Amino acid sequence: MQYRASKVSPVLVVCTTLLLLGSVTAQGTAPVKIMSLGDSITEGQTGHAGWRYWLWNELQANGYSNVDFIGSQAGAFLGPPLYANYDQDHEGYWGARVDQLIQHMPSVFGRGHVPDIALIHVGHNDIIQSQSVVVTAGEILSLISEIRSVNRDCKFFVAKVIPTFDPWAAANLQLLNALIEAWSPSYALPTSPIVIVDQATGFDPIADLYDGVHPNEFGEKKMSEKWLRALAPALGSFKVTLSYDQTTGFISARNLAGPPNEDYVSVITTDPANANGGLGTGWFGGLHIPWSGLVAQVTAFGNPFTGQLDAHGASFGTHMSPVPPGLIGVPFYAVSVAIGHRTGALLGFGSPASVTAQ
Repeated sequence: MQYRASKVSPVLVVCTTLLLLGSVTAQGTAPVKIMSLGDSITEGQTGHAGWRYWLWNELQANGYSNVDFIGSQAGAFLGPPLYANYDQDHEGYWGARVDQLIQHMPSVFGRGHVPDIALIHVGHNDIIQSQSVVVTAGEILSLISEIRSVNRDCKFFVAKVIPTFDPWAAANLQLLNALIEAWSPSYALPTSPIVIVDQATGFDPIADLYDGVHPNEFGEKKMSEKWLRALAPALGSFKVTLSYDQTTGFISARNLAGPPNEDYVSVITTDPANANGGLGTGWFGGLHIPWSGLVAQVTAFGNPFTGQLDAHGASFGTHMSPVPPGLIGVPFYAVSVAIGHRTGALLGFGSPASVTAQ
């Protein structure tokens, strides 16, 4: 089900599509159907937003509006989620094991829910119920095969699942994550890749869970960010987005779907020359310089406007200084440039866009 709602937000977002990379699956007229599969961590509980809420809204904010969350389930366990303004369809089930998801799939497909993209975060209940790690990993691959039986071109994003507070379960979930990561390349197909999304690294079972198993808002947002970065290359080409927060006066820069593990420079200026693709003099130090000079900016300026893209070609950072009062109402222009991490060669850049702080 597609959801559309007017947004009244202190954050203004503008997207700039860059020309470096073609998307794995470019967005066309028909929406991209995304199915979230899993257990209670995917379903969420009433009174909590759930990671699907944050992901949906981040997709919209970053220009990926042509998506449709699908599934035979809606909402959250025991009642409505904390917020209603998102597409709530999914295939998450409180207490579900992987084998139970597999058994349920024919019924889901029979109702017309066939994904283009599947987000899979599952395995906790299997491990907690003392099923072996090897069997659980094999069933996750069987789940992938079941979905491929109705869509041979489905693209899979399989999570290295978040830890739990219980040490025994957490240790076995780590083993499950390692096994899935090791096995997945052998099961990937040219038109049906399996992308591993590392939800485990950086997730704190004390700070990010509300009951030792399920993510609180901090954890939900961490999961959403990991999904967004991984999904972006399947939804479009290299882009930079700018956001201006009226509460703090800060500008943030995000790169998505860039060349993995390469360097970048995001130039943000007030010079209208950027509207025509030039790099103009401005607040953040963009200069009219040749590309060879631009490469030097990698070491001249810090986060968030230079650095190295992650394994999904993404980055995010905030300039922790408010826009000066004299520049409120003035357009800012942005462009990101990808530079070879080892070679220093210019890899590509894109057409700039603007956002106005107001």
